[in-house]
Amino acid sequence: MTHRARLAKVALAACTGLAGCVMLAACTPQRPVRLDANMLLEIEQLRTRNEELCKQLSQRDEQILALQNLGDKRLGQLYTVRRISLASGTGGASTDDKPGDDAVKVNVAPIDQYGSVLKAAGSVKVQVFDLAAPQARNLLAECNYGPNAAAKNWSSGLFSSYYAFTLPLPAEPPAHSELTVRADFTEYLTGKTFTTQQVIKLALPPKAETQPASRPATAPASQPTTQSASGSKPISLDGRGRPFRAG
Repeated sequence: MTHRARLAKVALAACTGLAGCVMLAACTPQRPVRLDANMLLEIEQLRTRNEELCKQLSQRDEQILALQNLGDKRLGQLYTVRRISLASGTGGASTDDKPGDDAVKVNVAPIDQYGSVLKAAGSVKVQVFDLAAPQARNLLAECNYGPNAAAKNWSSGLFSSYYAFTLPLPAEPPAHSELTVRADFTEYLTGKTFTTQQVIKLALPPKAETQPASRPATAPASQPTTQSASGSKPISLDGRGRPFRAG
């Protein structure tokens, strides 16, 4: 047998063995893959999450379509702030038992396009000035409130609603009773800033009374006397300089 014949025989045997292995593997039944409880739980969570995401995408598509149908002028149809005013109650306030005002109450009311008070979200800046004082010292109080802080100061009553703020004044009372309150409101929906100001009257604490300096007591003027010509008794003079005899 030649060398080439032997190689062909070996190759034929190898192919036959490989084919047998393939047929044996195909005929052997495969066991199903078992999923434990953790894998089943993860699959269920993924399925639930996928359903939630699909629902959110569907709602977002509906919202986009609704906004497109409203057009670019939709903000004009909303209730937005057009101006602000300082509501009643703005003025001096006393927070202790001492006479005089030691703080200023500022009530800011946002007004919509129909003249009604609107509880609009926004930031508020409040300042109190004594414009009669020198410019370097005329700012007496200033406070800034973000949307969350301002919302906590919203006051709603039967007859009025507004943002209510109380600004403490410096320990030393201002020199003048007329102060100017300025308020700035920036609406978060439109980004517009509105400003208003108002003059208020402050009740100043009474000034301490100063006692006048006491004068030294002066001795009463003595009555002038003169001697009589006879030298017997002294003669006193009355207020008009006329002599009269004492005793």
